[in-house]
Amino acid sequence: MRWSSVGVGSTLVHMAQNRRENWPKVVGRQVRRYRAKAGLTQEGLASGSEIDPKHLQKIEAGTINVTIETLGRIAATLKVHPRQLLG
Repeated sequence: MRWSSVGVGSTLVHMAQNRRENWPKVVGRQVRRYRAKAGLTQEGLASGSEIDPKHLQKIEAGTINVTIETLGRIAATLKVHPRQLLG
């Protein structure tokens, strides 16, 4: 199945081609990457996102699924669009 990329660039096409990827791991890598780029510690990002630091550790490790609400709060703290955390 090939998705149209109208309105969102190539993100959906890329996602459709890689839909078997381990999404918790992808999100975890991206959160860790953008957190480091922002110069934040896990504690700092967790505090700014109003989540428990242990929860953030699990998100970055890719061992749990993150809710859209939590992803949005993390993205806001990192000053990135939530889409950027999806790889």
